[in-house]
Amino acid sequence: MKRTTIPPVLFAALFSTTAFAADEIGSARQVSESVHGTPPGEQRMIVQRKDPVFAGELVETDPTGWAFLRFDDRSRLNISSNTSLVLDEFVYRSKTADDALGVNISKGVLRFISGKIKDEGYRIETPTALIGVRGTDFIVAVADDGATTVTVLEGAVSVTSVATGQAVSVGAQSAVGVGAGGEISDTAYAVPSDAGLDTLLGGVNLDGGGGGGGGGD
Repeated sequence: MKRTTIPPVLFAALFSTTAFAADEIGSARQVSESVHGTPPGEQRMIVQRKDPVFAGELVETDPTGWAFLRFDDRSRLNISSNTSLVLDEFVYRSKTADDALGVNISKGVLRFISGKIKDEGYRIETPTALIGVRGTDFIVAVADDGATTVTVLEGAVSVTSVATGQAVSVGAQSAVGVGAGGEISDTAYAVPSDAGLDTLLGGVNLDGGGGGGGGGD
């Protein structure tokens, strides 16, 4: 069964006069059977292939779950198993100054490939780090204690410690860690071995091959 959004008028009548239907911001291009989504004001539901995803939605995968999402600006998010994140911001009006995409990951592993939004509009947050994007493809791993590892496959990112405000730039085929206490340190470049992070939707293959073609519809 495909997920549906409660019509705005009915939603308001059921919950409050200020409630509104969440904005559709992309879709699930590939998923396992163990992915759940909770759009704002709605119940937790199974996410299936081609289902829409919404601004403010909580996305969760279980120990065997994974998902490949694509947003309206054509950026891509691969979500590995045991991951919990919120798609907490999305504005896209075709390369305007207000365009933005924000993802807040509390635990687990994701891979992000940027799209058409200007680089400064992308923001990935973890309990210990703020990650800014400069036209890139990278992996973020968040441990249970919030410690974060950022591994850059292509392009570059900036990583800022939430606790200390220290910021570093991380280039291609490099990695950095942010400890649970906020300390930043260099980390050996090692791409996680995880089929859930590979993709047929383009970008760098995790086995070291070249970029793939678009697709996955």
